[in-house]
Amino acid sequence: MTASAVTWRDKLRYRFENTLSKGTIAIIGWLALVSLAIIAFASLFLAAMRVGQDPADHEHPYGFFEGMWQSMLRTLDPGVVAGDSGWQLRLLMLIVTIGGIFIVSILIGTITSGLGRGSPRCARAVRVSSKTASR
Repeated sequence: MTASAVTWRDKLRYRFENTLSKGTIAIIGWLALVSLAIIAFASLFLAAMRVGQDPADHEHPYGFFEGMWQSMLRTLDPGVVAGDSGWQLRLLMLIVTIGGIFIVSILIGTITSGLGRGSPRCARAVRVSSKTASR
């Protein structure tokens, strides 16, 4: 592959994969960015569409920051959706909740696999302690 055939997409993919190879902390960082993007999108939608908790009350729609708070709650706790009313709010918060469930499940898997591998320092400590115990 020549230098002129490398596209911006190839460079972006290389950088993304390079950060993923850094380990568990990098993956958690990417998950945090994805969570933030979902929350920001939902809050922008709520503010732009002037959606509130009560669809009949057009005087008190969610603002940007209240929308961020409500979206973050749905990302972290799927049970909060039960109190929603109005189909725009329900549909958007369902999408946010499903995104949050996927992100939390990936986060749990990442942390579990990171802990399962252990650190080289711990492995060395186990080798040293087993050598001293056999003396």
